[in-house]
Amino acid sequence: MSSKFSSIKSKKFGDNHNPSPLVPKLLNVCCTHGNERVGCFIHDNYSTGKNDNFEWESIIANPEAMYLNKRYIQQDLNRVFLGKADGNYEERLAYQISQILPNYDLVLDWHQSITDISDTIFVKKLTPNLKQVCQYFDIAHIVELDNGQGGYQGTLISQVENGIALEYGNLHDHQDACRRVQRSLSGVLNKRRFRKVQNVYRMLDQSISLEFSKILKLKDFQGLSRDAMEILGIYDLNIYPVFVGGYKEEGIYCKLVQKIGRV
Repeated sequence: MSSKFSSIKSKKFGDNHNPSPLVPKLLNVCCTHGNERVGCFIHDNYSTGKNDNFEWESIIANPEAMYLNKRYIQQDLNRVFLGKADGNYEERLAYQISQILPNYDLVLDWHQSITDISDTIFVKKLTPNLKQVCQYFDIAHIVELDNGQGGYQGTLISQVENGIALEYGNLHDHQDACRRVQRSLSGVLNKRRFRKVQNVYRMLDQSISLEFSKILKLKDFQGLSRDAMEILGIYDLNIYPVFVGGYKEEGIYCKLVQKIGRV
């Protein structure tokens, strides 16, 4: 797979116009988690199409979970890539999706958070190509994962070089989330830059235990107070909480990122 993706590195997604009929192919991966309904909006409104910049299509990644409005059926689909041909339901889906990923030059994996996290871009590594694409999203935060290793091994974007996962907050306000998704996807398809400056972070292999939720009030991408630093023993001013309240079932209050720059 990686060799096929490396062959498209010369394609510059940041060009204002691509006159060639062989435009880059874009895949929208929708409803990787079946209860994240912005995927249905994308699939219904951007199922297939082509313009001077991209040829795109959209797939429902986890159709049974989407139908039942559940995150997954047997196992989190976004933790089992590359999957197994003879595995459980989600492992088989991951295997099938993995077979088609090399056919695309850009893969967008759309998510919707149950938390109030600000809309966020996640990448395995912020390559020059992806840096260009990120400017087309009206999103201020870009988070590099641990290069597809550690806790993020098995995610869809860990399998592709030109992959972006989008996390839209406020699951309870679906219509507003759809408006923001439409604005950003339109920006990508038309190569319209929204952001002059975006903050870049690196996901840390650290989290804050749920027990601290009783004494600390943390917010996504907001710096730790002096009291919080003392309680947690964290004194780096570049460390910020993310996904506050999003992993309660795992005993986690939030995860942590470290700001590493701006683009």
